[in-house]
Amino acid sequence: MLTKTHKTRLQKICKVLFPKYKYVKIDTSKNEAVFSNYKCFLWAWLMPKVVYSLDELVQYRIPLQLSDFLYGNTSFVSVIQENLVRCELSKQNKIDYFYEEISKVKYEDIYKDIKIDPSMVVMTPAPETEDEMWDELIRYEQERVEVHALTRLFRDLKECNKEVIFYTFLALIVLYSIIY
Repeated sequence: MLTKTHKTRLQKICKVLFPKYKYVKIDTSKNEAVFSNYKCFLWAWLMPKVVYSLDELVQYRIPLQLSDFLYGNTSFVSVIQENLVRCELSKQNKIDYFYEEISKVKYEDIYKDIKIDPSMVVMTPAPETEDEMWDELIRYEQERVEVHALTRLFRDLKECNKEVIFYTFLALIVLYSIIY
């Protein structure tokens, strides 16, 4: 069971590590996380989305993306898995571990400027600066991999189920004929 704090932290982690998707919805009752590029219900329902169970997300997907984020290579996932085992043994929450690792990367340049080792600093930012930091980090990661909006729309339409497109256009034609 996720607390509200861990749920919001997990959403922020997912937005940083999965910049391809704009929206992340974590449903604790179904024990799943839904990644989508559209917030509107109709578009989100029609367009492709990715659904992961929370266990798969925390145990496999996030460590894989975190190793790519930290080291630039997914083959270093064993280092992250090793640290997760260490978290389990020390009864530390895995979401807190992911959050701290991403925060270290965020503030690494600042630590270099003041000549302090990042591992010696414990991150406890104030609540309002914490949200600003994550919003800035999310914006930066999305800009880094974002493609033009029209290109993304056409790519999503190609991936969309043809039957859904057919019935959508059929519904539009029926609505048009009823109205006029």
